[in-house]
Amino acid sequence: MNKEKYLKELEKRLVYLTPEQKSTEIFRLSNELDNNEIVKDLSQEVEEIYKKYKINPSKKEKNENNKFLKFLDKIGNYFQNFYKSFINYSTKDKALVIRDLIIIFLLISLFKIPFLVLENIIFSFFNNILSLKIANLLNNVVEFLYIIFALITFIKLFKRRFKKELKID
Repeated sequence: MNKEKYLKELEKRLVYLTPEQKSTEIFRLSNELDNNEIVKDLSQEVEEIYKKYKINPSKKEKNENNKFLKFLDKIGNYFQNFYKSFINYSTKDKALVIRDLIIIFLLISLFKIPFLVLENIIFSFFNNILSLKIANLLNNVVEFLYIIFALITFIKLFKRRFKKELKID
């Protein structure tokens, strides 16, 4: 295996390291390869790197199975990158960002109108036919759907508008 393939494969296997830790280890091994120092088998090297950072990949794999947690981590990283960029903005740029956020919230608020209409239709239709409990249950379902819709819409609009600040490819 040549140097480039070795380093690429190493990068793929170091999924549980932070980007800084990963780049440090890849740089270190790249230098060792350039100096013709003996480099261990890739599996051994990955195992030693994880030991160095006190990371147990088998425990991490169990946690990584939860897609919802991955999603939340990704969203957290987006907002963290955004915040880091935002604090370095000029006052004018901060005002523009705040304006854009207000516009996003107004759009999401406008999207509430069809859900309110649907809730009113359900309430008026089922109030006469079925009990009030079923009408309330259906209204709660519609409200929950709106919340999910609003969150997804906000995330998508936010990512699209602040692509540069979020450092998205």
